[in-house]
Amino acid sequence: MSNILIHPGQFPVQQVTYRVSQYDGSPHTFVLYRITTRERKVHEGVTNRYGMTESIPTRYPDEMKIVFPESVNEEER
Repeated sequence: MSNILIHPGQFPVQQVTYRVSQYDGSPHTFVLYRITTRERKVHEGVTNRYGMTESIPTRYPDEMKIVFPESVNEEER
């Protein structure tokens, strides 16, 4: 059996957005967020009036971490 090495450059960059919802399904508007990609890039912002984040470029959309700090500058707990 041989090992196959896949270079990250072989994965296409995808643009990922999140929709933040309240428990009843309505958009959670103007909420502070911090998204960290697997590539260790941090994107901070505020959801828009539709509860959407900015578009985040990444090769690994399934390995993104999103937190909702009380303040964007707050350290993660």
